[in-house]
Amino acid sequence: LMWFNPPTRSAVPSAEGASDQRHAAEMAVVSAAPAHLQEAAADLVPAGTPQGPARRPGLRGRVSGSFTWFTATVAAVFAVAAGAGMVLSGSDVGIVAALEIGGHQGEIGIVFLFWCAASVVGGLVYGAMHRPVSPIVLLLGMAALTIPMGFAQDTWTLAALSVLPGLLCAPVLSAASEKVAELVPEDRRGEAMGWYGSALTGGVALGAPLAGVFIDGVGPAGGFISVGVGGVALCLVGLLLQAVRRRRAAV
Repeated sequence: LMWFNPPTRSAVPSAEGASDQRHAAEMAVVSAAPAHLQEAAADLVPAGTPQGPARRPGLRGRVSGSFTWFTATVAAVFAVAAGAGMVLSGSDVGIVAALEIGGHQGEIGIVFLFWCAASVVGGLVYGAMHRPVSPIVLLLGMAALTIPMGFAQDTWTLAALSVLPGLLCAPVLSAASEKVAELVPEDRRGEAMGWYGSALTGGVALGAPLAGVFIDGVGPAGGFISVGVGGVALCLVGLLLQAVRRRRAAV
């Protein structure tokens, strides 16, 4: 599905297509005029077209013009991607630490099997849904359900507790990328998806050392609790900002 209909392509007619059609119409009218070709072409020029050489924008204008697609909503989606990466990488480190400290290094694969299989199932279920869910809500659920993993006492308990946050892993990433494709125009969507990937990678880079610091200071439980609480706090701030924005828009 990603190959045949990638997020950088949409069925909405692009600005380039409209420009090509307008140019073709101009050429048809000019070629049909028996005489005064220049006058016929000039009649098609919009009245608001500026005459004379256009001013070249400065560096600041070019930079600001390149990021017209970057709105507060898009920034919130990038924050969700970073939060998801933080929770996932922190959980990864927490699982390894919990089993190594308990002397069950050989059973790490069991927990990862449950965790990853739950993500696959969650992705299939979310893909079958016809109604999208807010990525902030999905991240809130995944982060909150990660916290109980810190209280597991054995391998099988940890594996069972990893199922619930695992079910929301793929839906969070899918909903966030879908939101970016919805908010950003098609001609800038590839750039936006690149920034989305960078935000996700940044969150992954933050989550592992954050969990490691709390694991060293508190124990394996600290890794799960730190990234879980961090993800919940990020989502609550995002939901609060959304509520404030809606209230201002209503006024």
